[in-house]
Amino acid sequence: MTATAYGKTLSGAGARVVKLLQCIAEEPGSLLTLRPLAKRLQLPPSTVHRLLQGLIGSGLIERTEADAYRPGRELYRMASRLVQRVDVQTICRPILLDLWNRCQETCSICLYVPSELDAKVADAIPSPHPLRYVLDVSSTVGLAWGSLGHAILAYLPEDEIDRILRRSTRGPLSGAPAPSRAEFRTELGLIRRRRYAIYENRTTLNISGVAAPFFGSGGTVLGCVGITMPYSRSKVRDRQLCAALVKAAASVSAALGGDFPPRCLSVGKC
Repeated sequence: MTATAYGKTLSGAGARVVKLLQCIAEEPGSLLTLRPLAKRLQLPPSTVHRLLQGLIGSGLIERTEADAYRPGRELYRMASRLVQRVDVQTICRPILLDLWNRCQETCSICLYVPSELDAKVADAIPSPHPLRYVLDVSSTVGLAWGSLGHAILAYLPEDEIDRILRRSTRGPLSGAPAPSRAEFRTELGLIRRRRYAIYENRTTLNISGVAAPFFGSGGTVLGCVGITMPYSRSKVRDRQLCAALVKAAASVSAALGGDFPPRCLSVGKC
């Protein structure tokens, strides 16, 4: 039996353990029992049972009272320690660079900060053009304004959205008043349907942008990937570019072990 990790094919006993852990860790619904696991792994139940016993002994897997198997406390502890050391910039820079090579505009990755109800720029590559928008790493991004903010806002729980909108009365750059709640809900529903947000301001700011969200385990929104440019050079209606952006965001989700959530979440209906 073989398994794949980091693009390499593994074989033998190690591959069986890796694949078994992957099956249990990635199971989104009900817990797996022995026979479904054996069928999925294409191994005899006796072999899977033996592998499980070793993993249970190390705390990586737990057996429930219903004779099903789930991730164990040691696996969660290890995952938690690794998550604390995740360097998003290092992991996602190649993805961001590929996108930048395609569009030659300012490309960025923003991370949602739940405690502050806003986002921070985790990485950015500026456009090579003389006229450009530069996003500083660690700068704050408000969620009620622009494509970067809306791409994240569309996938937050309704109570968080309400708290963000209550404190957002005027645009930080344009000074324009916030849209009505009905307009916001319509816009967020559109973002969820197409999987990216668009912002354009041709008058006071000469700015446009497009951004797509990325997700962690369980479909929780973690942030977004965005492209920002002058409106006079806008490409946000370019379907191929938007498709490349959505693909880049999906690659970030995959790199961080994430899953795309159901299209219709707490705000409105898709």
